[in-house]
Amino acid sequence: MTSLTDRYVSAVAAQLPADIRDEVSDELAAAIADTVDGRAGGVSESVAEHDAIRDLGHPAALAEQYRPGGPRYLVGPTAFPMWLTLVKIIVPLAAGLAALANGLIDYVAGSGVGDAIGSAVGAAWNAGVIAAVAITAFAYLAERSGSRSGPFGTGPFDPDSLPDPQKRPVKTRDEIPGIAFGLFLAVILTIGNSTVTVDGVRTEVFTDLAQSLRWIALAGVVAGLVASAVVTVTGRWTRAMATLSIAGDLAFAVPVVWLLANERLINDAVAAEISDDTTGWARAAAVGVALLTCWAIADTVRKLRRSSPTRR
Repeated sequence: MTSLTDRYVSAVAAQLPADIRDEVSDELAAAIADTVDGRAGGVSESVAEHDAIRDLGHPAALAEQYRPGGPRYLVGPTAFPMWLTLVKIIVPLAAGLAALANGLIDYVAGSGVGDAIGSAVGAAWNAGVIAAVAITAFAYLAERSGSRSGPFGTGPFDPDSLPDPQKRPVKTRDEIPGIAFGLFLAVILTIGNSTVTVDGVRTEVFTDLAQSLRWIALAGVVAGLVASAVVTVTGRWTRAMATLSIAGDLAFAVPVVWLLANERLINDAVAAEISDDTTGWARAAAVGVALLTCWAIADTVRKLRRSSPTRR
């Protein structure tokens, strides 16, 4: 097998049960070789190989055709493998972080242990359901967008983007901290407003405007989580996932920075309890969020370049 065929066959086999990998690998490699041998006159072997693999489609989508019992469904046979992987990664993390955050908030606020546990269980359920629904909706739309390729098995498939089976440009451990932090932000944004006692009065922490804009920020966080989860599974950054991640960073940062810069994120009474210089710390926080966002975008671009096949 040539390097390109080997990379494609390895990517397909990685999606299949171990007991059929060798058989499918041999069959698929032979099919590609036969297609190349039957190429039209004047077409080079490398071009014919590239075209044959491109026509077969994304490895995850093709692997479903070889799976015993036929393709798996729910959101659709093409998007199902990535959907299942994302659900396994994101839903438990979202539920666990929601339980921890909500339980601690209630306990610190003065609730009893039993009430805090009940609140944690409810928050875990809500976060898990929201995460599962969001992933399912994303996969459903991807499945019905048209072609058989891309991260969910949809969109243009470029054989040159296939990873080296012996090398993962992106390490799983590099993405997990970002996914955990993103899930924490998603939990906080999903929970919504909290109240604290200021001068004996229960006061909401965030302003009504911040409550309204949090859904934009939450959409950005979810977009970043999807991109990071896909990269964790595939082991490489693509332009599509980098674009999704950067768009998510901006969707989160723009409303947060604007609210901080205009002192409209936190209610005045609560802000006064944090610091006497509310303008100073709010603007400093806005600059901090902006700088962190710029760093995150630059880091995504760096990872995309490192994952490029031409840089191996």
